[in-house]
Amino acid sequence: GFSVFQLFREGRTPTTLLIWVAFFMNLLVMYFLVNWLPTLLKSAGLPLSLAILSTATLNLGGVVGAIVLGRLIDRISPYVVLGAAYAASAVFIALLAFGGANLTVLLAGAALSGFGVVGAQIGCNALTAAVYPTAIRATGVGWALGVGRIGAIVGPLVGGVLLAKAWTPQSLILLAVIPAVVAAIAVFTLGAVRRNAPGV
Repeated sequence: GFSVFQLFREGRTPTTLLIWVAFFMNLLVMYFLVNWLPTLLKSAGLPLSLAILSTATLNLGGVVGAIVLGRLIDRISPYVVLGAAYAASAVFIALLAFGGANLTVLLAGAALSGFGVVGAQIGCNALTAAVYPTAIRATGVGWALGVGRIGAIVGPLVGGVLLAKAWTPQSLILLAVIPAVVAAIAVFTLGAVRRNAPGV
């Protein structure tokens, strides 16, 4: 294997850091939603069975998102597609927060959030493999996933701490908009960095 330091050599530092930010934020918001969405929707007044259905809908949206976004990435810039997916998911997460007890709005918000957040994660894996030279590709993808896993741990933990501090379900779901926006900014910026350094 190759040392992680190879990911920061030959001008690759901005690329590596932006990929890590995108993975961290993406998996943070994904695992936050998967772990806490049913609890938060139940607290907001939805029956438990329907609250649990929201997680299934979120994951189903992710499957569709992975397929659709994958096809779009093949035709358009992956940075534009993934950045737009994260930005759109931020809007759909907000829709969850303001959906109240409207089941149609909540399930649509869950499906579309999954489409963006879960679907884009698959695209990010492929993008990471593409931006690194073959010799360090496995190292690049492995470290990005490792950093993402930290986000996957932090997301549910933060949710639990804030819930214990009596944050409202709406406030907690709205908080999940922030990492989605940061992921979008990271991917759009990564696209600009790569365009300006085609040899990297």
